[in-house]
Amino acid sequence: MRVLVIAGASGESGRAVARRFSDDGWKVIALGSNAERLEPVQADERVVIDLRDASSTTAVAKAIVERWGRVDGVVHLVGRWSPGHGDATLTNLLDANLVTLRNTSLAFWDALIESGDGRLVMVSSPVVDRPVWREANYAISKAAAETWMRSFSRSWGREAAAAAVIFRVKFLGEGKGGTPVSALADACAALWEKPVVELNGTTVNLATVPDTRERKVSPKPQPTSP
Repeated sequence: MRVLVIAGASGESGRAVARRFSDDGWKVIALGSNAERLEPVQADERVVIDLRDASSTTAVAKAIVERWGRVDGVVHLVGRWSPGHGDATLTNLLDANLVTLRNTSLAFWDALIESGDGRLVMVSSPVVDRPVWREANYAISKAAAETWMRSFSRSWGREAAAAAVIFRVKFLGEGKGGTPVSALADACAALWEKPVVELNGTTVNLATVPDTRERKVSPKPQPTSP
């Protein structure tokens, strides 16, 4: 039995990841801030929690490990986007994009190491490398979150028991330039196909994932006789 924890599981991406891992036989624990939105998530346990609260997050993580005996993966999907560069916007974005990640990863640190094959995953954005003034605060929050993940990976490099991985997407969705949530779920599941030492500290660009949905192809025009 392997156990996956999804932080921010109530969104479309969280539901897709939960469904994929459940179908693969994993026990899935869904964390979210709204009970009603968590209800449709395909999971073995659903926990309502504010991940900005470090002590509550630690307590929930301890209870999950005690109940299920292990945690093999944590996929962090909590996040927020908003434009601007004002003080209030920065505080809100740091809370959503950094503080929740920091609290969650610290709470499950020991369990992921003890798994012997743990994975910690976050979703970031190419804006980290190409920030613009309109999205300055968002870029700051994501850059800080990536820095946190890289710090984790360097520490875990000595353990060779868990891997911290960053996925980058322009946005999650079916529109042009987007990454379908099914592609994110597939990418998460594929992380256990490679050894920890190859994955730890890597940044994977999912913005270039090809759309494999079936397309209608028009028949090739046939030449006509002169």
